[in-house]
Amino acid sequence: MPAPGSMTALSATDSAHNRIFILALTPGGMALGGRVQRLLQSTGANVTLWLHRTLLTAENCCSGGDTAAAKGFDSLSPVIKQAFECNIDLVCIMAAGIVVRSIAPFIKGKDQDPAVVVMDEAGRFVISLLSGHIGGANDLAMKVAGLINATPVITTASDVKGLPALDVLAQKAGLVIEDLKAVKRVQSALLRHKPVYVLNELGGISESLRAYGLDNLHFLDNLPVVGHETGIYAGFRTMPHLKNWLMLRPKELAVGVGCNRGTEAGEILSAIKKIFERFEFSLTCIKTFASIDAKQDETGLLEAANKLRVEIVWYSKEQLKEIKTPNPSSTVERHMGVASVCEAAALLTARNAGHMNARLLIPKQKAGNVTVAVAGPCSTS
Repeated sequence: MPAPGSMTALSATDSAHNRIFILALTPGGMALGGRVQRLLQSTGANVTLWLHRTLLTAENCCSGGDTAAAKGFDSLSPVIKQAFECNIDLVCIMAAGIVVRSIAPFIKGKDQDPAVVVMDEAGRFVISLLSGHIGGANDLAMKVAGLINATPVITTASDVKGLPALDVLAQKAGLVIEDLKAVKRVQSALLRHKPVYVLNELGGISESLRAYGLDNLHFLDNLPVVGHETGIYAGFRTMPHLKNWLMLRPKELAVGVGCNRGTEAGEILSAIKKIFERFEFSLTCIKTFASIDAKQDETGLLEAANKLRVEIVWYSKEQLKEIKTPNPSSTVERHMGVASVCEAAALLTARNAGHMNARLLIPKQKAGNVTVAVAGPCSTS
């Protein structure tokens, strides 16, 4: 059983962007692959060199050089399948056409695919082929090119035009993109030099955008109204009237939850969703559930957190008693030994996350057998 105040992670496969497979088919590719492997490993990357099995001769394997520990394959497909399933980046030293045909069956989407980079065996060009922005192929291509003094080939429109890559900026700012289609829509407006409005309530993306010095980026201080055609919003609010906006979500909300014994996950989730809709907050912004440690065995609460793919923090009644809340309850105190569970747990979690200006964004709300409160950092607007 976790200790009071500890976190139970219920989601998230660890990112594997520091893992790289180098694939080569020819003796020239083998030599270059060994060199690139050594250089990338010197930067701290976890790199595996894969060679066509015909290259794994006794002479190569016993040479003690860069290729001595290489793995072999008869077909590219199983290795590429493993890379896509485990989010391992690919550096392929072979013709681009071979790579395109080989990766095609495994491509899912720009937010899921690993970086795929292609090199010629002479080491003259390093091409960012797939997942240039979110997947990091542009960065990987430039890194490899820099290590071997090659020419990086980057074809994404924003990079060619010197415009901000919104998906990359969002990722670096720790923001979740709610709809990837909106990235394309706003990026297109920037390319066509159309006005794009920016409201940064939370998220820290404004300064990154200002650095580009674009005169068609217009920064707002207040919540926008209908009439701004295209824009970027970083914050908690849903604002459904902003149809053409890119919504970037800071995962910073702590949801304090209290429930009666035996409350099912469906009722807990329904209560949270209805409350978030009423206050026009996005569920995407939830980072943590929080409650009293007496609820650690509540399967409904555990299942609800698992379905939303968030972690849970548990607190003792002594910890919760230290937090002043606006809506204490004598009934809760009689049953749980503390006057506030959901509000106190939410506030304590937000403060423990480093938000010294944390406050209750949604005070205690009761819905059937469930009580919910939400805390997080204050808006900048």
